[in-house]
Amino acid sequence: MNKKALAVAISSALAVPMAAQAVSFSLSGNVSRAIMFSDDGEASNIAFVGNTASNSKFRLTGSEDMGNGTTAGFHLEWASATNSNDYVTIKSNSGGGAGDVPLAGMQGAFGIRRNEVWFSGDWGKLSLGQGPTGSDGFADADLSGAWLGDFSCPASWGGAMRYRNSATGASTGESVFGNATYFDGVGRTSRLRYDAPSFGPLTLSVSADGNEAWGGKGYVWTSLGGGDLSLAFGYSDYDNRSGRSDYGGSASLLMSQGTNITLGLQYRDFVATGRDTAQHFYVKLGHRWGNNAASISYGDNDDVGANGSEANTIGLSFVHSIPKPGVELYASYHNNSLDDDGATNTSYEDINVFGIGTRVSFQ
Repeated sequence: MNKKALAVAISSALAVPMAAQAVSFSLSGNVSRAIMFSDDGEASNIAFVGNTASNSKFRLTGSEDMGNGTTAGFHLEWASATNSNDYVTIKSNSGGGAGDVPLAGMQGAFGIRRNEVWFSGDWGKLSLGQGPTGSDGFADADLSGAWLGDFSCPASWGGAMRYRNSATGASTGESVFGNATYFDGVGRTSRLRYDAPSFGPLTLSVSADGNEAWGGKGYVWTSLGGGDLSLAFGYSDYDNRSGRSDYGGSASLLMSQGTNITLGLQYRDFVATGRDTAQHFYVKLGHRWGNNAASISYGDNDDVGANGSEANTIGLSFVHSIPKPGVELYASYHNNSLDDDGATNTSYEDINVFGIGTRVSFQ
């Protein structure tokens, strides 16, 4: 066979359609970085951080119709939590060391967030592997558009920082995160999750994983009075795994002219005897116009660190979005205060954190 005939034979073979061997997939993700300025009343710091509200990540997702009304799919997702804004402390290493910490549900500062397969149909959706539990997100209802700068969790900016004694200036063992956090459902873990078919605007999910841990959530997204309403409520039982159970919810109303209000109320029960039920209350008032969003929030935390402890957080946020290239720019400020650690009459200095950052998304 001469070269010309061989070339024609090869071209013809390549042109023959091949049977599909795998599901089709897509690649997407984002890179999220910020500069964080912090002051604990005695010392200050500048750090270059990742934003725990949306860590840098990339994902592979795919699905294929199996016939008979059933679809199969997968979700693989990796993220980088290097120098995360909730773990950096005053004068900590920048870009490594103490700032390189595992994300919840991840193995290492760069690791797997999701590794799951799923099947769906008119009967609902069944997911197996590492991913969000059925209760994940019941504290996250937020239509403010400003959550990149002011996340629902009060310890998202400066969570690892230690309060200082106002009288002596000495750093104490009391951290922001140890006294102020929201009680959301368990995040990403290896589990079996079921999402029921929607009942109008209501969706329900439930999951189970090791050590008899389980949880569930109800979620509503609907139009209301010309605006939008996002409402979530749930429960997670992790008594045998981490000695606690969380329950509560959150709601966010976005009015037609852009003004919005977000509320959150969650509780945590402890297995340990002698511990009172901890409570987190959160309120955020915001406004959206054009590609801009701004908000102010207040969080109150009771009995989180210990019986009698009380901590508060005030947050400000501004986010500007540039839709076509998928770029968001934001600035935020948080004031964290500890009024009582539940054990002593110590007076504490406030911790103030200012951040500016950006998120660039791709798909």
